[in-house]
Amino acid sequence: MPNAEIFIEKYNKLDHYLEYLLGGFKGSFIEKKDKLRADRRVKYTIRRYDDDLETINRLRNVVAHERFLDGRPMADPREDVLEKLDEIFEALARPMTVYDRRSRTAPFIFNYLEPLSKALRYMREQDFSQIVVEKGGRYGFLRREDTAVWLERMVQEGRVPSPSEATIGELMREEPGHRCHIAKDATVYEALTFFQESDQGYPALIITESGREYERPLGVLTPMDLIDYVSIAGPPEY
Repeated sequence: MPNAEIFIEKYNKLDHYLEYLLGGFKGSFIEKKDKLRADRRVKYTIRRYDDDLETINRLRNVVAHERFLDGRPMADPREDVLEKLDEIFEALARPMTVYDRRSRTAPFIFNYLEPLSKALRYMREQDFSQIVVEKGGRYGFLRREDTAVWLERMVQEGRVPSPSEATIGELMREEPGHRCHIAKDATVYEALTFFQESDQGYPALIITESGREYERPLGVLTPMDLIDYVSIAGPPEY
């Protein structure tokens, strides 16, 4: 079967799935795609593949309306285009979640009253950039950068306490209320969007049942956990 025919089959399959997600909405492919950009279930995935979907739709118009010349398809999509259609369908129908991609090492949770020296030693031994800290039933990160900010302030105030004398909580007070939590069923594309758009400097996300700071962490996700699953590069040329 020519790639053109396979392409049309895969395109129609994806088009029907978009229609299903919209409860039977009968608009055009692009109208469906645009409506789903605001749909809580798939908006991050749609936004991730927006350029691909636009390009695929244009290619479909060429393949469907100018099909053959001398018995051969005028536009015969490459294999990687067919693979991209499969990839998009799988991302929508069977999305990879952040819980699926979480770091293999379960988070060790520190209490904010523990000595800073213990936290720094753990980060050094495990080569971690951050640790999870519990304070008053809330969970957040202590980052290596936080220690630098804290130490700079101590120097400016003319006092440099030993890390064994300071507590983790003294540094946690430097960081009021930054968002660093995500629900376990969020897609990897939601996390990727957070990493790309966040200006808060957090190098990781705490995974909880529904993304709330009072829920016990189920895992941690860093950009490195996504690097072999999603490409940071833009869409390919078709």
